[in-house]
Amino acid sequence: MYGYGGYGMGYGWFDPTMILLLIGMALSMLASAKVQSTFAPTRGCGARPA
Repeated sequence: MYGYGGYGMGYGWFDPTMILLLIGMALSMLASAKVQSTFAPTRGCGARPA
């Protein structure tokens, strides 16, 4: 059975593009955490219009 498991390692779901996807997801989560920590002190100051 040639090609069974993908790349002969048994990882049928793995694609080299997954590395780029994982890096992008990690960067977006880090950026989101940075933005949330930056704006956390202003969360309760009542600056939003009612």
